[in-house]
Amino acid sequence: VDVTYILAESDLVLFEEQVSSVKEVVLKPGAIVGLKKAQNKEKVQTVSILRDQDSREQMFLTLQMEGYKGKFQVPVLRSDTRFFPMISETNGFISQVSSEEGLLKTIILRSPVQVINQFDQPVEVFYMTKQGNEVARIGVVEPLATLNLPLDAVYTPTAELFFRVNG
Repeated sequence: VDVTYILAESDLVLFEEQVSSVKEVVLKPGAIVGLKKAQNKEKVQTVSILRDQDSREQMFLTLQMEGYKGKFQVPVLRSDTRFFPMISETNGFISQVSSEEGLLKTIILRSPVQVINQFDQPVEVFYMTKQGNEVARIGVVEPLATLNLPLDAVYTPTAELFFRVNG
């Protein structure tokens, strides 16, 4: 599922200075985009980190998911993991916000399903497409690694996953 990031309604903008006229960015699965705080937002100066966290206003990304109505306001100020229902309470996506030393934030939008490879060799992951008679490759999970499954692979009519280990 493609995700449209609506810059005009969000508190973060593209990191590149020369793209200030861009209003939306369409993100494909696996896309990486550099973002920074919008210049029109005031920076709060405080001495205490805890007081600073409480006094800052929330920062949001405004997103639209391909094929789904409505917009999602994803909070990104604090590190946390949240589930956002799309169609029902069981269909949705997860927002994972993490921070390194308070300077760099990583925001991952993913399905609720992850594949964790506990084998000592790579595992290929496939899913049954919406046609129901065709299998598509999602990717390879390296040993002791995790693969975030895309929404398209999780919310299919059959909801079937297939795995292949070489050897």
